[in-house]
Amino acid sequence: MTHTLTPTLRAVDYLRVSTEEQAKGYGIAYTGKRTARYIERKGWAHVDTYADEVSGSLEAHQRPDLKRLMEDARRTPRPFDMVVVNEGRGIGRTGRAFWKWVWELEDLGVYVAVVKKDYDNTTPSGRSQMRKDADYAEEERELIRERTQGGVQEKAEEGGHPGGVAPFGWLIEDKGKKGKSRIVLDEDFAAPLLRAARKRIVEGGLAPHAVEDEFNRQGVRGPTRDYWPRGSLRHILTGRAVQEAVRVHRDPGSNRGSRGTRLDSAGKPLYGETVVIDLPPLFTKDELRTLNAALARTVSVPSAGTTVHSLSRRLIGTCGKHYTGNSRIGREGARVYRCTGKAQRYVGAPRCDCPQIDATEVERRVWDEVCSLLSDRDRLVAMAEDWIDLGRSGRVDFVARIAELEKQLVGHDTAISAAVVVAAKQQDAKSAIERAVLTLTKEREQTVQLLEEVRRWQQEAEQAVQRGLDLQELVEMARHRLPDMDADQQALAFKLLDIRVTVLGEIRRKTRRDDGISEWFRSRERHVPSLTDEAWALAEPIFAMRRGRRLNDPRGVLAAMLHKARTGCAWDALPFSKGSLASSWQRWSSTGLWAQLMDALADVPGSALPENGVTLPPLEIQGRVDPRLFVRLDKPPENTDVFKASDYKISPFELESALLEHEAVAEAAVVPAPDPVRLAVPKAYVVLAKGWTPDEKTAEAIFEYTRSVLAPYKRIRRIEFTEELPKTVSGKIRRVDLRERTAEGTPDEWLEPGRG
Repeated sequence: MTHTLTPTLRAVDYLRVSTEEQAKGYGIAYTGKRTARYIERKGWAHVDTYADEVSGSLEAHQRPDLKRLMEDARRTPRPFDMVVVNEGRGIGRTGRAFWKWVWELEDLGVYVAVVKKDYDNTTPSGRSQMRKDADYAEEERELIRERTQGGVQEKAEEGGHPGGVAPFGWLIEDKGKKGKSRIVLDEDFAAPLLRAARKRIVEGGLAPHAVEDEFNRQGVRGPTRDYWPRGSLRHILTGRAVQEAVRVHRDPGSNRGSRGTRLDSAGKPLYGETVVIDLPPLFTKDELRTLNAALARTVSVPSAGTTVHSLSRRLIGTCGKHYTGNSRIGREGARVYRCTGKAQRYVGAPRCDCPQIDATEVERRVWDEVCSLLSDRDRLVAMAEDWIDLGRSGRVDFVARIAELEKQLVGHDTAISAAVVVAAKQQDAKSAIERAVLTLTKEREQTVQLLEEVRRWQQEAEQAVQRGLDLQELVEMARHRLPDMDADQQALAFKLLDIRVTVLGEIRRKTRRDDGISEWFRSRERHVPSLTDEAWALAEPIFAMRRGRRLNDPRGVLAAMLHKARTGCAWDALPFSKGSLASSWQRWSSTGLWAQLMDALADVPGSALPENGVTLPPLEIQGRVDPRLFVRLDKPPENTDVFKASDYKISPFELESALLEHEAVAEAAVVPAPDPVRLAVPKAYVVLAKGWTPDEKTAEAIFEYTRSVLAPYKRIRRIEFTEELPKTVSGKIRRVDLRERTAEGTPDEWLEPGRG
């Protein structure tokens, strides 16, 4: 008799436990026991366990162990056949997190089993139950979010405290008491302190940083630390809480990438509406006016011709702080980068000893590396993997999934039609029909939603493929365009590549051009020899034959001179007296002894001096590819015109769109205008429509309209009427001309009412 052996299925369990489940005692160990018993009961071989302790609806590639599970599933031969989870929502509470993961496993020949309700997706009934669980998990997530965010929204709209920290100067009264918490002035500490600071600035004529120093000497604690960091007082006094007596809940302007208010694709808050909460004012209008006038006297406004430092805040020193660009340093007016760790954050604070770095040389070095990178397709694709997700979404057969869902829709329609026919024959036909199709209609709606979502995923996958093709175009373009980019274009490329440069070793002092010993080697294009034992054997006989007074340590003196030539250090930094060593070299040079020694060491290995005296330290250059680079390197992006006002990022295009909706405006362009308090405010150049006159009445009408449609921090603060806007031959507005015109100043502008 022949026996056919049925292979045992190999199973792994995936344990995902949220923070809320852990708080209830349902940790990884508890979930693991349930999945292990389930695998044993099914008679499967338990070959591995993957576990993530996460909260929220992260996708597979965002969970470390789930990502590892998928990598293992793609191996050949495949190491397991089944993935066991405790419950459906363990996969994810969103359809995106749920289905893309399940479908990719199916396409790889791996199936998913759920302990709770005991089903898997190897059968039609199991797949149907899995769809129901996925829909329930998504509905549960939406309900949780709506309840949480809705309560916060309601509290904010009622003027209550919506959560978070109160602005400095205010505190939360009745904190934790439902329906009673309010933001009030902190009259016990912060409010009197800010009033005292205003008095020192207005009446005492001090700058904000001088007041900070006073506070630190007195041991007065700061807003978030035990001391007052440099710039914190000005930041508070020019903030919206002090200036406008408001706190903005879900402020779009607070978005800083992964921080601040989360925004949707339209730039609006993702959860709820923006709410402006009125605060009790800290200062009267007259006190604010005199404060702002005093602050304006101490503000430093950048000049129009500021030099570009493309690596500012992208260069990290050995102390961990970043470098910023400085111009006109020293007698030669050199460009350098200085470490921010050297700035004293408060009186008595420690400072780092990171030397400054020559800007031209480090920018050239990094740019050469970038050009090399973008000319190397393999390296570029490796860097871009995190951004464009090549291959990850492409592993799902979207065409087959869409066809399957469309087939299910036909089945739903057939079932609904049959149910209607049967129900129509009953006595109360109308009620019978409603009852019969209720569940079927809901299932159909869920299938339609999933079908629409899958089509969006398919589009994203196609875009990822297109990005891969764009990479090849970028590599080709790099060979011709990148080496000739100017400083502004290089700075943009560094931003899009998210370049980070870390200093890994000692930064050598720049060798002065007039340093005689270094210039001796540089002018003769000779390297500085290394004084090894073999090299000293060549030089020692010359000292032995030399007449006159013998040196106590000739090798040490020669080594010190070569070190001076190599590093450019000061004479007094060497382990000999400054006068004797410097005068010895001068004497050796004039008598010919130096030339004789160097001729003897001419063939000894050594190091060449840089042409301009700058030796860069070891650097680590890191980055990643932003797909926007594909279009931006050839075409300057519109959002390069984004500017900051009161520390909020403002896009001129949104403001121009609002202006163009007013009947008086035919054309408009918005640029930043200098402001003593906000540093910059939006100024609009307006071409009026026919029938409108450029007068105060028209300006007030436009101001009033923009106030009604724009957030307070985006309001147009100045208007200048013009007959035409400067444009290129292709019809694009030349904003650079308008910025220069604004910087020069003009009396023909209208200020927003109440702005002086």
